Amino acid sequence: MEQAFPPPSFISTVALASVFEFLCASIQLLSITYCIADCFLLVIVVGVGRWLCWLHYTVGVWLQKFSWLMDPVIQPTPLFVCTSGTNRRFRRQ
Repeated sequence: MEQAFPPPSFISTVALASVFEFLCASIQLLSITYCIADCFLLVIVVGVGRWLCWLHYTVGVWLQKFSWLMDPVIQPTPLFVCTSGTNRRFRRQ
């Protein structure tokens, strides 16, 4: 049985968005003012995306515990991006 991982923290979300912002500023040579303003939007987008990803995977794991209620052929499949390679059963396919 797959174990659900904890939801993404606010600090890691901000850190991830900051890395994207640094790359954005480095590649496009944008002004620091633009990047600071844009960072708030990026934190929201990255944060919401990571939370939706976590929620999808957690619900999939929860549904697998009650798989006897479902048709055995139809099983919830967590997103590959969410699991980051931790889902060994699907990695072999």
